[in-house]
Amino acid sequence: MTQRRLAAVCLVAVVAAVAALSIWLTTAGSGSPIVADAWTTSATITSSVLGRDMPVEVFVPQTEQPTALLVLFHGRGGDQRQWMEGILGDGVHVDTLAHGLIDQHRIRPITIVSVAIDDSYGVDSAAANDGYAHGPYGTYVETELLPAVIERWGAGRPVYLGGLSMGGYVALRLAFEQPDRFAGVGALSPAFWVQPPADRAWMYEGGRSNPLTLAKAGAADQMPLFLGYGTTDYDWVQSATAQLSQTLADRGREIQPTVVSGGHETATWRALAEPMLLGLFGSG
Repeated sequence: MTQRRLAAVCLVAVVAAVAALSIWLTTAGSGSPIVADAWTTSATITSSVLGRDMPVEVFVPQTEQPTALLVLFHGRGGDQRQWMEGILGDGVHVDTLAHGLIDQHRIRPITIVSVAIDDSYGVDSAAANDGYAHGPYGTYVETELLPAVIERWGAGRPVYLGGLSMGGYVALRLAFEQPDRFAGVGALSPAFWVQPPADRAWMYEGGRSNPLTLAKAGAADQMPLFLGYGTTDYDWVQSATAQLSQTLADRGREIQPTVVSGGHETATWRALAEPMLLGLFGSG
């Protein structure tokens, strides 16, 4: 094969690869590729209890002064990028959604910080060989992460929590445990159970409560709350979320989960991200 022909073949291959990547990064029905949002940057939070710097992704609107802070927790197997661009564009892209909604004046300007908690469920736990991250993660979240994030990006403004899958449990537990500290919470496919399985007992050690128990005690009676999951999501996710909704209804609050087509997957969380933002921060 001549050098000219080889170069032509390589060029065709590159063009095809770029086209395929563009299609892959396109949101369902949007007709335009998803790219990293210009208002999003990376930063770190220093942790003495974990002994390392922990990464975060930060979305700060450049148009108006932010009115609130939203702290987001990722799912098992994800990291701080999952809510944002992800790896090679496979994330939820909540920052891109927020950017558009702010520009359209459909939500008020907010700062979003997506944080990393490894596969820890955001709690302190003893070492174990079970595929999860164990250590002083609860101490990190409550005494280092949240104070640092609030001081740097949300001082003086109301703080909301959000999470997907594992992170949905973290967000609900923290918000319900400290309803006077947080202004609202959103949980997409939250990974908690009506009856927690034995292999997750460590999640509830040290007096930590199931979000259902906290809701029954009135922790979520006044708090703005968004719940959502997919039509083919895990049965236990649907059951626990429906039970939480019923618990709130029994206390006089009607919070119906938003249900979209899909399973326990990124496409579902992309479809739920905009309704969550509108539900928590809608400008009217």
